[in-house]
Amino acid sequence: MKPMQTDKTKISRSDRTDPVTVDTFIHQGPLKTLLDKARHIALLNNLLIQNLPDALHPYYTVANLRDNTLIIHTDTATHATLLRYQLPQLKQAFQKNPMKLAIHDITVAIRPKRLIKK
Repeated sequence: MKPMQTDKTKISRSDRTDPVTVDTFIHQGPLKTLLDKARHIALLNNLLIQNLPDALHPYYTVANLRDNTLIIHTDTATHATLLRYQLPQLKQAFQKNPMKLAIHDITVAIRPKRLIKK
């Protein structure tokens, strides 16, 4: 009995393509989109920190920008409330920024820190 034949042919070593650098994958396709989004969020995070009082810097992180809504995470309800008092000034700062950000709303979400067991 003959083994079942398929339309796929085996690729020999000489038929394989040359190696491609990781840099090539990072700068095209879905990875490029993901990297661009991460860079954009990092810029927004820097802008947030620049416009907050120094004492509040460690408690907030930009999580996302979705549908012209900036989403900021903090770890406690107390910090969320403190940030909500700053929202009018933050909206103005983001709108006056030279990056021409179209941020219409800012949402504060509470994300408790995970406890790490040692």
